Amino acid sequence: MISQSCRSEYLAANGFSCAETATPGTSIMTENTHHDATRRNQLLAAAHEEMAKFERKENEFRQKDRRERAAELHLPLDPINVQ
Repeated sequence: MISQSCRSEYLAANGFSCAETATPGTSIMTENTHHDATRRNQLLAAAHEEMAKFERKENEFRQKDRRERAAELHLPLDPINVQ
């Protein structure tokens, strides 16, 4: 079994902080939770970006489709001469 001081030195050398009074595993759990939250936020931001991109394309498609249908249905009307 690894002693608490060796464990703390290992964690400190690898960028983790570990207080001597902390429950063993707490700092790792905190780091993992922080990493998970960061990863989740990155995925959420990517999902929002993809959704915004999809919505822009969908709006462009709808506008183009609307213009095309309007052009097909547009009937040229000659001015009516009333005498």
